[in-house]
Order: sequence, then structure tokens, then C-alpha cells
Amino acid sequence: MGNLSHLDTQSLQAFVDNDIKDFLTKTEEIRRDKDSGDTKYPVRALKSLVDGQATPQTIGQNQILALGPMVNDDTTHGKGLIEALKKAAGSIDEILERQVRIFQDIDRDFRQTLKHMTSAQEDNLTKIEAAKLLELLEDVDNDMGPTKQDTTTKI
Repeated sequence: MGNLSHLDTQSLQAFVDNDIKDFLTKTEEIRRDKDSGDTKYPVRALKSLVDGQATPQTIGQNQILALGPMVNDDTTHGKGLIEALKKAAGSIDEILERQVRIFQDIDRDFRQTLKHMTSAQEDNLTKIEAAKLLELLEDVDNDMGPTKQDTTTKI
């Protein structure tokens, strides 16, 4: 294991309060629709598109790609194109969703680690037993493992 003696409570607290929080906030923002300043064409999040959420301007239209009658027409491959785009957008949004979840767990687990360090009056991570540190970061470890979908995919 690398040298963790420089990761004292102050450094770890600053990391949690600044770096993790900023990353988590920005990742969550990516998954939300944004007001682009143009009321006719707001910036839509992939999540909204994949879920089929319409805006007043897009009611009755395909939310992924406006192809008119080609959307449901397999002779022009419009239907297949929409399905492929929806699958790709869904995969990207799933990655973003997993990133949010893992950084929420990192935040919570590091806060528990800080609480443990403070209550045990330990000044850096090297003072925490490895088993206890792994126990404190168990959620992150679970997030890093394969998902149910990953284990059922056959190549």
C-alpha cells in the first residue's frame, strides 16, 4: 500500500468537501435538462431522451431523433436507427448513473472514515487497521464490482 501518512483528517475532509462534492454535483447536472436561454430549444439530458420525456415543443415527436414517418418504418431503417440510438444513450446514462452512485458512496464512506479517525484520535489513514478501512469503504468496493447486468452478459 502506498504512503497514506499525508492523508490526515484535514486533507481528507478537504478532499470530501471540495473534490468529491464538485465531481458529484457536475455529474448530477449532466443528467438534468438545462435551460440554454433559448426557450424553443432547451438542452435535453440523455436521461430525459431515453425516458421519452417530452417538452411542449416535442409533444407527439420521437424524443431521440425527429425522423417523421421514418421513425416506425423498417424499410428505411428508421426504427432500427432509433432503437440503436436509444440503446447507446441508455448505456451512456447508465455510466453516469453509476458514477453518481459510486461518488455518493465514496462521500459517505470517507465521512465515516473521518468520523472513525476523529473518534479514535488517529491523525492519518496509516493508523487505521487495513480490515477496518476496507470495512469503512465496503460500499465503494461493492460499486466497483460487476453489476447484475454485467454478470448476465454473454460474449
